[in-house]
Amino acid sequence: MDKVQCRNCGAEVHAEAAVCPACGAPLAMAVSSAEADEESLREMLDSANASLLEAGAKAAESAFNLGCSLGFMVSFLLLALVFLLGVRNWIVLAIIGFGGILFTLVGASVVSGKAKRANIEGAYQRRVRRLIDQQLYNHGLTRQDFETFAHHTLSGDAPLREQLSLPPIEPEAPLEE
Repeated sequence: MDKVQCRNCGAEVHAEAAVCPACGAPLAMAVSSAEADEESLREMLDSANASLLEAGAKAAESAFNLGCSLGFMVSFLLLALVFLLGVRNWIVLAIIGFGGILFTLVGASVVSGKAKRANIEGAYQRRVRRLIDQQLYNHGLTRQDFETFAHHTLSGDAPLREQLSLPPIEPEAPLEE
């Protein structure tokens, strides 16, 4: 009869057993194949990364919209104030207006980027980290094994890569002839 090793205590157990007789840990994952484990981890990484991308995009869009609205209001008030103070030179007003628009867009972009990073970090801490810890337990992986797998699986710009503090992907050197 086939035997498997308990991922919790290391005891040798019959492959059909539902729990380890030595420690009581569930063995359902012990009979799964390595390919199924790898596919499950890959799906979890893709799902977690998509979740982080969505959270970041929503935060960035909201922050950009709010930043533009506030910036345009401030620019309009500045233009009105300058006009009320007696500056009737249209060139000066146009320069102030364009400067205000430029300042608004740059400011909104900076705030948007910060909001995106903060929301990705929050989503990682609230949801994704627990999901990863559960996958580590279910598959009997160490954090190092998981990070090695993630390093080879995630694209270079994946937000999950940054949250896991994975090193950047090295570009392949061109072949010399």
